[in-house]
Amino acid sequence: MCRNKKESTLRRENTYRINLTNLNRVKNTLITIEDKLGNIPFFIDRFHEKIKKTDPHKHDDYYELIYLSQGEGFHWIETEQYRITAPEFYFLKPAQMHHWQFTDVPKGYIIMFKASYFDHVRECNILNFCRQLADRFKIAVPSDYSPEYIFDLMLQEFENKQGFSESIINAYLASLIGKMLQLATNQQSEKVKPMNLFDKFADLIFKECPRLHQLQEYASLLNTTSQNINAACRLHSPKSAGEHIDAQLMLEAKRYLLYTEITINEISDMLYFCDASHLVKFFKKYEGITPQQFREQNCI
Repeated sequence: MCRNKKESTLRRENTYRINLTNLNRVKNTLITIEDKLGNIPFFIDRFHEKIKKTDPHKHDDYYELIYLSQGEGFHWIETEQYRITAPEFYFLKPAQMHHWQFTDVPKGYIIMFKASYFDHVRECNILNFCRQLADRFKIAVPSDYSPEYIFDLMLQEFENKQGFSESIINAYLASLIGKMLQLATNQQSEKVKPMNLFDKFADLIFKECPRLHQLQEYASLLNTTSQNINAACRLHSPKSAGEHIDAQLMLEAKRYLLYTEITINEISDMLYFCDASHLVKFFKKYEGITPQQFREQNCI
């Protein structure tokens, strides 16, 4: 992947203009209030498996719990932008604004429920859990915990609606939210620890990609070696350092393909490839199709 350093300033200005255009489009969008529950107090379903972008919106008087087992893109909650790094939970309280920008097909589950669904005396523990989770918007799911089976059982009970189904669903939900609170508490305590090399590398990718493509460039900024970064990546993730860089480049490429109308040549320039053919070759290596084919297949 070659770069033309003489054009770096121009590319950066173009990136700013596109980002500013997108930001203004969001600001000028009417923020709607959605009521997906209506008169029912509880709902669970599988997450819609489609690459999509949603407009900023709020949910009327109900909580929303989302579990993503896979997917890529971004999730905005109020003014915070979160990169989707499945598997993970998201927890939204009533009237909270959010919107999605997916760049890969998401999979998972979504649960919506009103506070009135629970007995405020006998089931106050669930409501207390919800209040404690109110400021924990995103919660990472560790590799040794798989919540899919709980969602599957809840969905079965919700769809079949046999005797005691409501009590069973409530028990599952209390267990799920309790586990989320446990994970959130543990992850919060880990944040006070000094950043290790892997965390610093991941943070630098987010800040410097797509300007930097080569591992050696990141190593230089971190005052370390490529070998040390690769060792840190092997310790903390299943991907090599180069795969982490390429994953961010793919994410950026998909965003431009899905949510702008600029040409492949222009995207190539924005992502610091020396020409479109290098971008096409790079994209096809990971996606199996060309950027144009990806755009046509996932036209939003």
